[in-house]
Amino acid sequence: MSDAESRPPQGEPPGLQDWRRLVQKALGDRDPATLTARTRDDIVVEPLYTGRTDSAVLKGRGAAPWSVVQIVDNPDPDEANRQALTDLNGGADGLSLRFAGAPTADGLGLPLDAAALRIALDGVDLTAIHLRLEPHPRAMEIAKWLTDLVEKSGTAPELTNIAFGLDPVTIAVGTEANGGPDPTVLAALIRDLSAARFGGPLAGADGRPFHEAGGTEAQELAGILSAAAWWLRAADEASMPPSETFPLLCASVSVNQDQFLCIAKLRALRLLWARLQELCDAEQKPLALHAETSRRMLTRVDVDTNLLRTTLAAFAAAAGGADAITVLPHTAALGRPDGNASALARNIQRLLIDEAHVHRVADASAGAGAVEALTEALAERAWSAFQAIEREGGIVESLRTGAFPARIAEARAALERSVTDGTMPLVGATLHPAPADDDATTTTVRPGQAETLAALGLTPIRLEDFARTAAS
Repeated sequence: MSDAESRPPQGEPPGLQDWRRLVQKALGDRDPATLTARTRDDIVVEPLYTGRTDSAVLKGRGAAPWSVVQIVDNPDPDEANRQALTDLNGGADGLSLRFAGAPTADGLGLPLDAAALRIALDGVDLTAIHLRLEPHPRAMEIAKWLTDLVEKSGTAPELTNIAFGLDPVTIAVGTEANGGPDPTVLAALIRDLSAARFGGPLAGADGRPFHEAGGTEAQELAGILSAAAWWLRAADEASMPPSETFPLLCASVSVNQDQFLCIAKLRALRLLWARLQELCDAEQKPLALHAETSRRMLTRVDVDTNLLRTTLAAFAAAAGGADAITVLPHTAALGRPDGNASALARNIQRLLIDEAHVHRVADASAGAGAVEALTEALAERAWSAFQAIEREGGIVESLRTGAFPARIAEARAALERSVTDGTMPLVGATLHPAPADDDATTTTVRPGQAETLAALGLTPIRLEDFARTAAS
């Protein structure tokens, strides 16, 4: 094929067929199908797409900055307070409180008492920041500590922006001996918090445990939807209609280095949320969406490479429209990060906002053929996975019987195979492997992290462990 034959007619922009001809020319005798890929949910990703003119901008954060949320998890409350104030003075405008025993605490965490909460927040203006209580088996008790603290401080609850971390999956761990979380009790708590005029989302649906246990993108989204459905049923028992319940809910997702897939995941969740509202005949209101960089992708060897992974993930979360983002410090797999690692985690986001101006475009990937196709396909897979969970009695029942964890285990096994055979490269481990030492090859899941959700079959993993096991 000559160059003239591969070009479109004079004056016409190149179309899809023109690009395909150029691709075929470059490939020679190779089949263009070799350029296609598949996601872990078996979604085909083509090498070429056309732009979409039929796509609407998804309602979400809009063209505004997201909340830069920093982690507060030091077991010493005074040190936790110093780090929190340093982060807020350094450009963060959100804090994520993690108590010992929380699935996201990774073996660390504030002492589980009201005094530790008070000390950690000493000097923090709760009306000026977004505050997150991370899901915990004793989340209801922690919520009571915080409401008492707000009341004693004289702060008007309606001026706060607090996500209370009331997630039915994590609470199920603390109530398993009593048959699981009591919808009536939790719905009453939500009603009381709403009546007290707290300004942030009061109940949550957390997809991160499913991601960290090895689940696929569709499984993570399905778990979030089913947790939301659990809340809707609980609220209905308390005579709270969906139109009142939806604005009280928020969701948390994990984001990793696969930026286009993560952008599509966040956008798919917004489509799914709108569909759920439509089926409940509720007013369409944007979901409060929090994204956190993946812990399972972090490595202990060649930790500086983690900075590349977390930056890609943070960009994907921002471009995908997250309202709040937490970047895990790049040394998190080694233990409690120092001040420099925390500052880098914070500054990754400040650079994306202040220098890259990623926030200035609402739904930046709207109309991009590749992202739109991935968004729609992922939403379809997630909706089917959600329906399967609901047929099993909902998220808590499906976890209790082991049905959903069994499917996640299958996905985890497939993920392990893809890491060990090199299909999914892990820079610093399977691709350009760095020299390992004895300390770095030990297990990277600490007991405090593994115990929290292990009873539900959601033990977290590390991709690096798969790679090191294969190499040994």
